[in-house]
Amino acid sequence: MRHFTQVAEPIGGFLKSRRESIDIAHFRSESEFKQQFGRDPDHTDPPDVDECWRLFLEELEIMTSSFESVGDELRSQTEETEALVAHYQAAWQKARQDSGVPTSVEDSRASVMGRRS
Repeated sequence: MRHFTQVAEPIGGFLKSRRESIDIAHFRSESEFKQQFGRDPDHTDPPDVDECWRLFLEELEIMTSSFESVGDELRSQTEETEALVAHYQAAWQKARQDSGVPTSVEDSRASVMGRRS
């Protein structure tokens, strides 16, 4: 996760604004976060740093919730897919039996007994 700040650079007598990013995903503590942001000229005011920390935590909660929702959805889809596969395998086996086509179990028995259909 990156936080972008505007930084003004003097270039040829004019101030040119460029975007600079700070990687905020690796912070282990609030104090480490605030120490880094305190060095950022755009965030030297303590209320700004506090607001950035609050937004950082809020973003983490949103992302965590989103990832959990996606994980739940994938698990649900996997279970549905497995149920469909089992259903179609059973239907396939039944159709083969009903049509007289040997199933894989019957094929195995026939090959063990020396006869193949």
